[in-house]
Amino acid sequence: MRIAVISDIHGNLEALEAVLADIERARVDRIVCLGDMVGYGPNPREVCDIVAAFANGVVRGNHEALVLGRAIDARISPLAVKSTLWTRKKLDPRAGRGGAQRKARWDWLRKLPKYLKLGDIIFAHGTPNDAFHYVLGPEDALRVFETEMHRAKLCLIGHTHVPGFFVYDGRHIAFGQADPGRAFRFKDVRAIVNVGSVGQPRDRDPRACYAIIGDDHSFEYRRVEYDVEVTAEKVYATKELPAALGERLLLGE
Repeated sequence: MRIAVISDIHGNLEALEAVLADIERARVDRIVCLGDMVGYGPNPREVCDIVAAFANGVVRGNHEALVLGRAIDARISPLAVKSTLWTRKKLDPRAGRGGAQRKARWDWLRKLPKYLKLGDIIFAHGTPNDAFHYVLGPEDALRVFETEMHRAKLCLIGHTHVPGFFVYDGRHIAFGQADPGRAFRFKDVRAIVNVGSVGQPRDRDPRACYAIIGDDHSFEYRRVEYDVEVTAEKVYATKELPAALGERLLLGE
């Protein structure tokens, strides 16, 4: 079985459509989304509806939690706060027309789980226990390996928008850089794989990023070109989303 794992689309319709076209060419068996379909980008409704139609499994990201009403505290960046409030107006069934469709979409978002488990693979957003927690270094990774893997061998995450992976043999943790086009295979180790971001990459590569996982725990990163300027112009056209959200798409940061 080949599973395409996508994450952090962030309302970027153009990037999502380009990735889905690439996924179709790659002939995968399933699609799993690791959350943050919304926030930052100009097309949250369209992205949610497409993911709901095409993905075989979806987990809740921190931006879904914020839009649904989780308290905004000092840890949330000003850009995230502004985009959350704008996105909430677009999605909340109490905030606009299209009542039945809005309610169905809202209810779907509310029911998304923290994580999914398929065999010995676990799918989450930040970590299996906390969508807001970043796995940035060996200490973060060790905590996940020791307390949050739920006996899984492979953990797929997003949240940082930067692809890369940690491997753990029970004694040592090593970090590996993403290398599109190269196949990786984990043998006799457990691994945490960050699949990067479809809609807002932050590794200075504006191309959409996702990963394909195989039965034998092999995986590959894929980068996909899309018309970044179209999405950026949509951000500017809202007049409410900060212009910086469009500018960072052009730079991949």
